[in-house]
Formats: sequence, C-alpha cells, structure tokens
Amino acid sequence: MLKFVHHIQYVVNSRDEFVAYLEKNFGLKPDEVEDREDGSKHVLFKVDQTEIQASEPAAGSTQAQYLAQHGPGVAHVAWAIDDATQLAGQLRANGNTLRGEQGFTQSAHGYSAINIDPKDSMGIHFQLIEDRR
Repeated sequence: MLKFVHHIQYVVNSRDEFVAYLEKNFGLKPDEVEDREDGSKHVLFKVDQTEIQASEPAAGSTQAQYLAQHGPGVAHVAWAIDDATQLAGQLRANGNTLRGEQGFTQSAHGYSAINIDPKDSMGIHFQLIEDRR
C-alpha cells in the first residue's frame, strides 16, 4: 500500500537559511525556488525518488500560526501509493474524514493528494500521493 516517501515538507522561519544549511552540510542545491503572490517562499530538492520541500509561510497564514506555536519542523510526510481512489474509499470506510473535493486536493506541484483530517489520525497530517514511478 505505502510505496515510499514521496516528499517531506518542512515549515521554516527562513527558506534561504534552510537552503544554505542543506547546501553547506549535504551539498544539495535546490531544484525549484518559488516566491508566491501570497508572500510565502518555497524550495524543492529532489533526492532520488523523494522530494524535500520547505515553506517559509506568509505572515498571518495558518502555517505561520503553526510555526509561531510549534517552531520549525516537519509539516507532513507524504507517502506514494498506487490507487488513490481505492484507498480513499477504504479510508472513508474506516471512519476517516478526507479533506478536499471527493477526498482529494491538488498540490502546487500538480499531483492529486489524499489528506486525512488530523482529528482522525492522532493529530498527524497524513498525505498520500498516487505515484506511478
């Protein structure tokens, strides 16, 4: 069912400091750097089949509030799966609430994701990505 870690998203105080840290300590260079209209700043690194994403949230956003309360760290880990439609049905049958239309959300990177409401998953944000790699 779970194939591999598709991506890990960190929420950080400074995207640029995160980039500098990964380059200095691990020799990683970003594959994508993005400044969005809402004021948030994002970076993406590809490490084999796993992506490392980091977000510096826009002031006043939900992520900025989370960052202020909890400090920087993992926002979520997304798992690659084979059949999102089947798994969404199974998760609903097991009593999980799924976020988004028909239980799916669209990521900024173009893939559909299942997001289990953390109230149903011990407070943990589980994200599942259909990935045919």
